[in-house]
Amino acid sequence: MTVNIQLRPKTAPINNSHTLDAALANVPAAAQELHARALVAARANDHKKAIELLTKALALYSDFAVAWNELGVQNMELGRYERSDRSTSLSLETRPRCS
Repeated sequence: MTVNIQLRPKTAPINNSHTLDAALANVPAAAQELHARALVAARANDHKKAIELLTKALALYSDFAVAWNELGVQNMELGRYERSDRSTSLSLETRPRCS
């Protein structure tokens, strides 16, 4: 059995002020802005800039699980696998707990 999966880029997110992302609920606006800028840099394949912006976001809010995860992705893109592993682990440690 063969399964073909086609991937396509996401369209730009819809800015819906009525939608709340639980992963960002307690994250300061400045850290969220740095994260958003890092994603733009990552899409432009500027992984070093993305890492710089994510590091700044995490300096503002160290429990930013989504930023830790993205930092892991960006380090992996640059072949920094040990750093990637550490960032991804921190992402799992700091993610919001569901109860």
